[in-house]
Amino acid sequence: MPPPREASAESAQQTPEQIAVAIAAYVKRHVECAVLEDGKVLFDLRTAKHEIATEHGRCTLQLWSEERNLVRRVVSATERSGVLKLATQRFGQSQTKLLEVVADRQRRTPTTRESARERYVKTLERVLARRFPEWRPDGFRTAMDLEKSFGPGYARGSLVKGNQAWAVVGVNENETQVTVDGILTVGVLWLHACREQAGGRRLYQGLRLIVPRGMGMLTLSRLAWMNTDAAQWELWEMAARDEELEELDAADRGNLRTRLVHHPDARAAAERFAGATEKVMALVPEGEEVRVEQRLRSTAELAFLLHGMEFARARVGLAPNSFMRTLEITVGVGASETPLTEANREVLREVVADLFARRRALEPGLFARRAVQPARRIGAPTTAPAHARMTARGRGRDAGADPLYRAAPERWLESVLRRDLSPLTRNLAPIAATAGRSVRGFANEIDPDTIGNRADPVEVDGARENVGAG
Repeated sequence: MPPPREASAESAQQTPEQIAVAIAAYVKRHVECAVLEDGKVLFDLRTAKHEIATEHGRCTLQLWSEERNLVRRVVSATERSGVLKLATQRFGQSQTKLLEVVADRQRRTPTTRESARERYVKTLERVLARRFPEWRPDGFRTAMDLEKSFGPGYARGSLVKGNQAWAVVGVNENETQVTVDGILTVGVLWLHACREQAGGRRLYQGLRLIVPRGMGMLTLSRLAWMNTDAAQWELWEMAARDEELEELDAADRGNLRTRLVHHPDARAAAERFAGATEKVMALVPEGEEVRVEQRLRSTAELAFLLHGMEFARARVGLAPNSFMRTLEITVGVGASETPLTEANREVLREVVADLFARRRALEPGLFARRAVQPARRIGAPTTAPAHARMTARGRGRDAGADPLYRAAPERWLESVLRRDLSPLTRNLAPIAATAGRSVRGFANEIDPDTIGNRADPVEVDGARENVGAG
């Protein structure tokens, strides 16, 4: 009996006998398969032994080798993209852990991303121990926890001193900007989990977030709104080269920062990523290619965005234990980022199609001017900030509730303004003067909220006068 192809309510209704048959059939078809947990190889079934039992109304999987042994209750078995995913439970625990049974040897070799995450955990522990010598790093890991919604892109742990502690979450520089921007949400969940697990034995003072240098401004703006009565909130940036931590001040907001960066050669990059671009665009639904924004993150990375949300990335790197360059294409948002292969191409095509269907402006033109409010006196305070005068147009009744629609709102706004600045510069865009006519030096449309607050030139019987303030 082949295992079910999709994770659904059906997999939750599998009987122990069905699960056992599915595991046995997969192992029989793939004689060189291996068992992974959190991306690490636990058992190579070419040399390790296994036994499946269906007694007492449950399916029990036992694995053993010269290095270790493992016994788990298997709740469901689902095959996706050639990988058999087993939802398992340790005896006496209700938490579900995912085991993966993979068929090919390449999946047993850690990917570049997984290796980078493992190295980052060690680096993070070393940097924290040096920066906070009185505190001891404890329990840092990147293991996926489906029950608590923790993805492998976030390194989680604690800083401990006696019965005092801080919850810590870090992200390495190889993760996408979407993953970095989600660190505050993961951090709040992690702080709550740490406090629950401590059970009063440790006092968790607050949360320390560690992000790559130059990638923390959005998180910093959100951090300023956190409740300081509930916990202390700190944001630090870490540079991978010098391994130095720099704390960011949440009260220091609104200042402009300018810097010069290397400008990548767009033509050379287009040639370098031509093959990757063709593969990614082949996943995009027909007729939707115009909505894709391509942005060079560096000379070695090209990102593909949909309304500011990165859904694919092409990255040039080095093969493990070699100086040979490789081109890796990943598809997915945040923690669901998955390397693109021939085996999972159609699955990822459906994922991309679903994203494009759910994350869209319902009508062309995102912004519309609200009705003009009654004129106010000169110098009177405004009743609403300037950005409140622009409202989204064409939004369906329930469209705003979709998580993919609501995700990364700041990035969506940035993508709109990159394409068209007119909503913000309507009265600042100069127009060319016409010979023989008296024309204004700026756009002809007058902002009703600025009438009376500046000198506006008008024509009176052919004479040009200034009226307004003063």
